[in-house]
Amino acid sequence: MSKVIERTFRPLTFCAFLLALAAHADELHDCIAIKDDTARLACYDRALGRNVAAPPATAADTEFGLSGALKQKKEPAKKVPETVTMRVASVQKNADGTFDLAMDNQQTWRTLETSWSIDFAPADEVIVKRGFAGSYLLRKSKENRTLRATRID
Repeated sequence: MSKVIERTFRPLTFCAFLLALAAHADELHDCIAIKDDTARLACYDRALGRNVAAPPATAADTEFGLSGALKQKKEPAKKVPETVTMRVASVQKNADGTFDLAMDNQQTWRTLETSWSIDFAPADEVIVKRGFAGSYLLRKSKENRTLRATRID
């Protein structure tokens, strides 16, 4: 007896599902064209009778995980120079052989490698150039030897 009931109700249940889906087909079709993910999900929820209010996204939520190329797509492009020429205001040689260079424009740069062939002094003109993958190369203006550097202030 239970197999007879199961055979009868299974097709009836499937037909009821198809009828319900057909009733919402126009509304669901309208949702497909929506580009914004949150708005599209809200459209599907309304079409299927779900009344779920999505929490508003905060700025931190929308920027989470953005880095590199993705972040550049979200932010307007800023014109950043490829090289900057500065004068050294003061020099501090560190114990590991690197230099901390305070510049005349209030920036402080640290060399990331040591060199016995380059020595810095106040009033030296230096050029900082963008390197590969966000790195920077620092050199004296009248020399061709460069050192990797990072801005510390």
